[in-house]
Amino acid sequence: MKKYGKIGRAAGVLSLILFMVLVLLQLAVSVFSGRELPVLFGYSYLAVLSGSMEPAISAGDLLVISRQTDYGEGDIITFSEDGFLTTHRIMALEEGGYDTKGDANTIRDINPVPAEQVLGKVVGIIPKAGKLLLAVRSPLVIAIVFLAGAAVWLLTDQKKTGEKGACG
Repeated sequence: MKKYGKIGRAAGVLSLILFMVLVLLQLAVSVFSGRELPVLFGYSYLAVLSGSMEPAISAGDLLVISRQTDYGEGDIITFSEDGFLTTHRIMALEEGGYDTKGDANTIRDINPVPAEQVLGKVVGIIPKAGKLLLAVRSPLVIAIVFLAGAAVWLLTDQKKTGEKGACG
């Protein structure tokens, strides 16, 4: 029973460390990349904020986006327009761009999307995981993660110090 407790504790500490590393990696990529949509391991990750692509994509989902050399009708793309990111489906190919529409919208987007504004194609959807990405970017969550990490480090360090003192 005691061994299982140690394994469980070690797994908890490793999970916390992994989570902290991912938080730091996401922050570093977001802050230092200078890109509108940071790339990590060849893919970009984006949390969905609206329901314009329901039922295919829901608010709170996490999108995995990959830059492609070309895009076709039916592809779901993410593009930048006036500093805002939008993810919609290509309805038709236009000269130099794409005619797009959100699946839940009744009409197509007013302006065709120029090819140079396309940031990538949605290649994966992880339901509800976008909520976690948004939380990870929250200053409160970042503070909690660092405080928890510091507490774990201090507690394990004190326990080691106490064990050394008892033996020595």
